[in-house]
Amino acid sequence: MNIGDKVGDTKYVTEQDICIGGNHYFFAYDKGNEYPYMVGEYQANELFGIYDNCVGYSDYLTAMSEWSKRISDAITQFQTERKATGIEPITLSKDDVFPLSYADNIVDKIVVIKPSALRREYQTSEHQLYFCVGGFGAEGNSRGCAVFLHSIIDDRHTRFNREDILGIIKADKIPEWANDKVNELIAKNGNNIVSASSSIVKSIKR
Repeated sequence: MNIGDKVGDTKYVTEQDICIGGNHYFFAYDKGNEYPYMVGEYQANELFGIYDNCVGYSDYLTAMSEWSKRISDAITQFQTERKATGIEPITLSKDDVFPLSYADNIVDKIVVIKPSALRREYQTSEHQLYFCVGGFGAEGNSRGCAVFLHSIIDDRHTRFNREDILGIIKADKIPEWANDKVNELIAKNGNNIVSASSSIVKSIKR
């Protein structure tokens, strides 16, 4: 969602948009509407987007108050969820990785996503660390860019481009929580995570 976008098939135009935890909280305006101010939420994936909880208001300050409250509630919820993990919110940087060369094959490696490739609230280690499980962009000397990844923190599968990867994590820079998760995932899923669990251990000690 971008400033200036229309809200679905309506005549409302987005004037403000804040994204927290993957959910967009927008404020839109339609001069010709009886309720010209709209507050709503929007979520999107690679296939489609969904508008939700959209409410029109006749008074600007009432609408702005509701928009601000939704953002505040979303921030509080995100902070609560982060605190519940017990993980220190640190950001992994280039000092924590082996940088990639064009020839590097990163399948079965533990990689770090660049902070710049993540939304600001996700620029911490628990959202940066992944197993690389495949994709043309994971191979060395490949013209492909797609890299398929398995999240260490929550078993989620996702896709990034090779250019979004900061590098391969150094063994002495792996956070303690991640070491524990690696062992849990291997014990639980074995070769269903990556092509060979033994190569995961090897990649940690690179």
